[in-house]
Amino acid sequence: MARLPLRRNERLMTVLVIAVPMAVCALLPYLFPGVMPEFEARKLFRFKDGVWTHGPDVPGPGEALADQGRYEDARKCLQNAIEMGDTPLGSSRVDLAELLLKRGTDPQKALDLIDEALRVAKGRIAARLEPSRWAARAWALALLGRRQEAGQAIERALRACPVTYAPLLASTRLHVAMALLAMEETGKAIEHLRAARDEDPNGKYGALALQQLKLHSLWGE
Repeated sequence: MARLPLRRNERLMTVLVIAVPMAVCALLPYLFPGVMPEFEARKLFRFKDGVWTHGPDVPGPGEALADQGRYEDARKCLQNAIEMGDTPLGSSRVDLAELLLKRGTDPQKALDLIDEALRVAKGRIAARLEPSRWAARAWALALLGRRQEAGQAIERALRACPVTYAPLLASTRLHVAMALLAMEETGKAIEHLRAARDEDPNGKYGALALQQLKLHSLWGE
């Protein structure tokens, strides 16, 4: 699991980042009876000793539901989180946008959500997340047929792509690949899928990249 050490002046922001999703998790059993037991909701977030822990085993509540294939529950959960105020990083907006993109529904709404998250998110943690979000923006633009803008978003994402945090690098590469697939540039997409798989071989994004490789590669990787 990767750890991002925070300076003291960033701890308050990080607590706020965690607080809203935790509140949503606590309310999930009441908002959606039967959707997620309380003990499952509580274990989704970890914050200890001024360190934000993030990895495949610590998803947001909406992301966790989507990973279980419970897409409508995930959508409702994320929409409620946004209406409750979201996090200072706009995380619920991005998670809902990614859900819409994965389902192939309403790319314009996905684009609007990503743009809003990019607008409101500030600080060092937000800067770390930007490449993946620009890549997701490229995916939405590609689905809308706005190829030139999608290409520009891909360039920006790759230019700022992190080189030290594998999950973020892999998610950026995966989103770039999905944008390229939407533009029918399969060869380039496969290169990015391979990179995502190799960067995060035991994580969520590596597994998703491998799924796409099996669908689109001649060798069924």
